[in-house]
Amino acid sequence: MKRNRNPNGRPMNACERGNWIDTEGSIEETMLRVYQTERQPLEDYCTGAILDGVPCTIGTYKVKYKGKEILEHRAVITGMMNMAKEIGLTRKCIRTQARKQQIQNFRQFLQKPRKLPKGLEPIITERIRKAKKLLGE
Repeated sequence: MKRNRNPNGRPMNACERGNWIDTEGSIEETMLRVYQTERQPLEDYCTGAILDGVPCTIGTYKVKYKGKEILEHRAVITGMMNMAKEIGLTRKCIRTQARKQQIQNFRQFLQKPRKLPKGLEPIITERIRKAKKLLGE
């Protein structure tokens, strides 16, 4: 069943998304996530990301919070090039040291030497090169 979009929703711009990553998100080696108990802001987040060319999905999970089971929604961006593009678009609006450190960790992840299968080596090497370029390296 297709979910109807909220007609009052508005796609977030890159700076607004950066604020959400900063306060409600996390950046790991393989994915960027933004957490929230309300779905609508994450729909606006993903709509803005998609309009900027960054694929974004929302998942809903049951989690324990202060002894209660609640629904948590997560906007998720995967793939090093997609993550690099979103970080490149939003990083000027990220202020906390924790998130800046996660960005630095992602940059270091891209720099790591890798043993790649022969057939995939040129493809993955090119993706890493493009991701670095999107980050401004």
